[in-house]
Amino acid sequence: MYDVLICNNYAHYVSRHILDVTESLTVKHNEILLAKGLNIPDGVSFSNDGRWIAVSNHGKHCVFLYENTPELTQDSEPSGILHGVSFPHGVRFAKDRFVLVADAGAPFVHIYEKSGNCWEGRYEPVSSFRVMSDEIFKRGRKNAQEGGPKGIDVNEDMNTLVTTSDYQSLAFFDLQETLKRRRRSESGQTSVPPRRLQACPCGSGKRYKHCCGEIDTLPKPNASRSFRSIMESALTAQRVNELESAERLYLEALELRGDDPDALHMLGVVLYCRHRVREASALIRRAGMATQWQLPGILFNFGLALGGRMLGRDTARGAKLRQQYDHWLATRPYRSGYEPLVSVVIPSYNHASYIERSLESIYAQTYRNLELIIIDDASSDGSPDIIREKLRGCHLPHRFVARDTNLGAHATLNEAIALAQGEFINPLNSDDLFEPGRIAEMVEKVARSEFEWGFSKCICIDPHNQVVTPQKNNRAYILSRIEEGLSSSDTIGSALLGALNPTISTGNLFFSKSLYKKLGGFRDYQSNHDWDFCLRALWYAEPRLVSSNLYRYRLHENNTIQKSLERNREEYGRLFADYHDKAITSLPDNEFAPAKATAGSAYLAKVLAGGQISLPQKTLTDLDDELTRQEDDSLLKSNIGVGEGLNLVGYFRGEAGLAESVRTMAGTCYAKDIKVNIQDAGVIMEGRQNNRSMDRFLTVVNDQRTTILFMIPDQLESVWRRYFERGDLRGRRVISYWHWEIDKFPRKWQPALELVDEIWVASEFVEQLVKRVTDKPVVRIPHAIDVKILRPYSRTEFALPDDRFLFLFNFDFYSFADRKNPWATIEAFRRAFPISEDRVGLVIKCHHGERHLEKFILLQDLADHDPRITILDCLLSREEMYGLQSVCDAYVSLHRSEGFGLGMAECMALGKPVIGTGYSGNLEFMDSENSCLVNYTLIPVKPGQFIYYEPGWMWADPDVGHAAEYMIRLFEDPDYRQRISDRAAADMAARYNHQTVGKIIKDRLDSLNKR
Repeated sequence: MYDVLICNNYAHYVSRHILDVTESLTVKHNEILLAKGLNIPDGVSFSNDGRWIAVSNHGKHCVFLYENTPELTQDSEPSGILHGVSFPHGVRFAKDRFVLVADAGAPFVHIYEKSGNCWEGRYEPVSSFRVMSDEIFKRGRKNAQEGGPKGIDVNEDMNTLVTTSDYQSLAFFDLQETLKRRRRSESGQTSVPPRRLQACPCGSGKRYKHCCGEIDTLPKPNASRSFRSIMESALTAQRVNELESAERLYLEALELRGDDPDALHMLGVVLYCRHRVREASALIRRAGMATQWQLPGILFNFGLALGGRMLGRDTARGAKLRQQYDHWLATRPYRSGYEPLVSVVIPSYNHASYIERSLESIYAQTYRNLELIIIDDASSDGSPDIIREKLRGCHLPHRFVARDTNLGAHATLNEAIALAQGEFINPLNSDDLFEPGRIAEMVEKVARSEFEWGFSKCICIDPHNQVVTPQKNNRAYILSRIEEGLSSSDTIGSALLGALNPTISTGNLFFSKSLYKKLGGFRDYQSNHDWDFCLRALWYAEPRLVSSNLYRYRLHENNTIQKSLERNREEYGRLFADYHDKAITSLPDNEFAPAKATAGSAYLAKVLAGGQISLPQKTLTDLDDELTRQEDDSLLKSNIGVGEGLNLVGYFRGEAGLAESVRTMAGTCYAKDIKVNIQDAGVIMEGRQNNRSMDRFLTVVNDQRTTILFMIPDQLESVWRRYFERGDLRGRRVISYWHWEIDKFPRKWQPALELVDEIWVASEFVEQLVKRVTDKPVVRIPHAIDVKILRPYSRTEFALPDDRFLFLFNFDFYSFADRKNPWATIEAFRRAFPISEDRVGLVIKCHHGERHLEKFILLQDLADHDPRITILDCLLSREEMYGLQSVCDAYVSLHRSEGFGLGMAECMALGKPVIGTGYSGNLEFMDSENSCLVNYTLIPVKPGQFIYYEPGWMWADPDVGHAAEYMIRLFEDPDYRQRISDRAAADMAARYNHQTVGKIIKDRLDSLNKR
């Protein structure tokens, strides 16, 4: 009687069959033995004693180990899990002490060693060794899941290991020798081998020359190379981003020195860059333990890997938190008529050039229930005399103290506040300014709404009191990113954990005296006493952000924070370590304070993944253990999708075109009653993440058979792997929705083709270019264009003139100005209308100009020569953008290429005449009857003009003269203008409504679900 186990891989179960071979082959029993949590089982093995069963779980990158007992059923969960293998196939026990796993995704077999008497718990490979050359591996490398060994076997005495693959039918290796090399590596004897006639250190009793000193029979490429030379080659490959080569080289180095911490660490970094963050954190942790965490960069990189594992883990929980927070803000109490005494306190030090203007800004306050406290901290520039003179005309209750000894900013602040009588305190730096309505609005928005503290938005000024724009000053540009961080944070308080202090300055703080006393005042941080104060205040009370620019922060060469960047970084590390130590172990008074008790460990995701902090070793290893338990639990509980709708994953909080597109697809699904699970991709992105319109729909449910990853291929692998490794792609069809703007598919994106079963695109232009590089289905699914204007807008809201015919163009510098080509629109406008024609105007709406200063300055210089041209460099909400489109008369896009052209489509839907280059994706909805198509010639794309540049790429050079003719005609011919506008609106309404697009989606899903 024989027990036979069979992997039914794409049915996701292992079956048991009892065979009787005494006379003739007879099947006595059939059953499903194991099923729960399995995803493409591709290999199975009994241990020699029959006690254990190992099953390769190809789809979950691990091997499950089960104890073979009578209680074993298809719903049993594994006792142990073997990690660290990319795509496991063949698996074999060896003397029951080892398990060998063939990795089809790499040219290696991995060895695992039993801990104690049973295979329980989590295991990483104790050794990995190469079983094929790079040449053979590459021949079989049709996709990420192939190329490596698939079948393996071991003879009874463990002397021979046999492997097979598509291009290496049978290969034989000396397993005993491989294990000896591992033992030598563990014992640390490899660096100085014994003499050949001495006893072998492995304990065999043989001479070294007849044992471990024999010539290595395992065929390894570059076997003669030294460990150091391999490591140097690996580092070189890593530096030029040849990550696959670097991975193989580091693995080769580890064959020679299995526990070398530098090789483990750097391999972990490479795997992190390849989005294999769980494997990366395990390797980096091993390196840390081997060096007592003393190797430079280990803690930091360990934190990066852990942060990467946490990203996107529970975006639905974050959405719920944002909803609760918004409700909390909307239902705040209000104390009408409350006018508390506010004490303005100024710590003055060597700001003789600015202190007079600072005092004047206090005198100009519209709020009257004020007092003023000033302490000069031993200035040597004559500041005390200037202050005394200026106070002669002060109408406010005031007090001035001039010290002879400098005690520092924090001590001076504490002393001044001790003298203050006010219920609320607003410090003011002696080089900064208040706006006249500062205190009145802070009282209105903070004190009367019963907040304990708050701050406002700021404007940067130079030493001459002129406003400094982000486009003209690097520090102003850095500070401008604060608003992006504030808008992208779940709560205002959580923005305090970012890379920049959102309050900017001590003088921007407005807080109650009672909160100040609870905190014990400002602490001794020379550069960061304000940030430290805020983090401690956050623990007790959520701050209020006042969205007006009420504070003027002066930039000059003597700013304290600029004087010692090294000290600033050291202080930053200390104050954040203090906060996170408390946040991980304690419950904050503020229900919205980021902490483990309020938001789970995932509150650390962005700060760790962004490389902002280094946490203590124990904190990180405890977090690693917690994540591993959660991941293993998720892996075991994952189920096969059964629904006929969609799991839709994308940038639901973003404000770029792709984010708007995925929200629109969700709306289409709802409108057509297509079952859809909405999930945020949870990736760190440039740009504002402030759209909360889909928060109430976000979910962790993942029960549909089809998953759409609506994102750029750059970020596809990290999200795909996250879903794959936790089992959420088990039994799913994976589709990705892509946009691209060049007529050739970039080589850098081709690996992403391996991860999906089908590609959806918005236009025939993209459809054709993708079809040229893949045999997988490429399906055109257009965008629904749903422009909703909830109220009438006026030009005054955008500071635009009412008496001009306005042409509009809108673009984001992140989308590449050379592709969007705004200067061609300006040139066409100036050709069309001489400077004397003041009945027309051109509006260029852009954003993120401060990130691309050279291009922005070029645009601004062109506009400066014509007063009729308005540059609006600002962020608008989706609704505000629709409002801007509604108040302009025509839209112009002289782009070089578009994947679809959302701005043109939206304006056509609004019934606006549109001029556009007659090339690329916009031809999906534009023709000569409903728009003005501009002639063009094809020209080469130049290096640096577009992402992933490749020689031979082409795009359009629009005919500026032809565009100018269209501009003139739209301005002068109202009948023509009305005719194409009406046709555009009718075409968009008929072809791009939710019902029409929804039917296309539903028909495609029905076709797929029948297969």
